[in-house]
Amino acid sequence: MSGEEVKEKDVEWFIVYYAHPKNIGVIRRYLSAGNKKYKIWQPFTVVEQYIKGKIKERQRPLFPGYLFVSFEYSPEVGKEFDSYDIKVLRQNNKPVILTPEQVAHYKYIEENYRERIGEFGLKQGDHVVIPSGNFGGITGVVTNFVGDNVIVEISFFKRKLPVAVSRQLLSQVII
Repeated sequence: MSGEEVKEKDVEWFIVYYAHPKNIGVIRRYLSAGNKKYKIWQPFTVVEQYIKGKIKERQRPLFPGYLFVSFEYSPEVGKEFDSYDIKVLRQNNKPVILTPEQVAHYKYIEENYRERIGEFGLKQGDHVVIPSGNFGGITGVVTNFVGDNVIVEISFFKRKLPVAVSRQLLSQVII
């Protein structure tokens, strides 16, 4: 989706969860069918992966399993979505709507965020993403190196926590 469509002032973007990521093609076709009035936006980031001495680029969803969808909300839409295992994200029994500031922030990230995965010469102070495990998806800061592991400081329940992660698994965040 182009930036002009994303930045429309009258548009309300709902956060939609889809249970089966492999079905994203079916969900996109359903939501963009001619008789539907849905606009779909799924922010992507560029990932640079170091594989066998070469750098390969690919795109990855910023929020896997979630889409931002603009539509006129009604309870009937929620029932319609259920047949496709799509759920409108709710808080206090009300649908969650992105604020214009959030939309601008995610658009900025989509345009400027790059990740590097693999051996790229990490150094202290680099921002990294832990790719999997109990802390998968959490961003932290490199503080130290111990053998083949990197000590990453993350914020967890409002506390700073050091975590040892294999150097080859870390994703470096570049902004």
